[in-house]
Amino acid sequence: IAISSRSQLEKTFSEVDKYKLDYLYLNTGNFLSEPFLLREKLNLNIPIIFVLHSIYPCQSAYISLVPLIRESDIVISPSRYVKKSFARISEKIKVHLIPHFLDTEAIQKCSSRSFRKKRKIITFMGRLTEAKGLGLLIKCMPKIIAKVENVHLNIMGPMAKNFLKNYPKLEYTKHIEKE
Repeated sequence: IAISSRSQLEKTFSEVDKYKLDYLYLNTGNFLSEPFLLREKLNLNIPIIFVLHSIYPCQSAYISLVPLIRESDIVISPSRYVKKSFARISEKIKVHLIPHFLDTEAIQKCSSRSFRKKRKIITFMGRLTEAKGLGLLIKCMPKIIAKVENVHLNIMGPMAKNFLKNYPKLEYTKHIEKE
C-alpha cells in the first residue's frame, strides 16, 4: 500500500486488521514517528519492519522513536555506519545489517576506464542528497586533497532534484543508464 498523506496513513492503520498482516514494512520517508504513534494509539499488535536509511538529518527523531520500538519490531540498516550511529542512540535495540546490493562489475568497468591505478579513489555510493552526507564529504574534499596526494572523489547514485545547484564547482562527468 503506497501512502502519501497523513490521512491515508491513519485510514490504513485503522483498517490494518482487515489486511491480516504479519508485519508492517515501513519506508518512512515523510512519516518517521507517525506509524509507531498510530500503532500505540489504535492499540495494534502488529510488528513493524523499519529501515534506517540515514542518521544525519533524523537523529533527534530517532531518539524519540526508541521508546516506541517494540521487541517484536525489526530494525534494518543498509550500512555499518548507520547501524553504529543508531547504536549510539540506543544499545537496547538490535539493528540488522542488510546492505544494498551493487553491480560491482559495472562499477569496476566505469572506474577502470576513468582512473589510473596511481590515484587514490574515494567512492561515494548512494542517493545524491544532503541527507546521505554527500554535501559534508564534498565540503571536506579540500582538506583531504591537502593531506592526500593524487586523490579523486568518485560519486555514484541517483541524483536528487537540484543537488548540483548547491555545488557549482562539482564536475558532472556522465550519466550511466541501467541496462
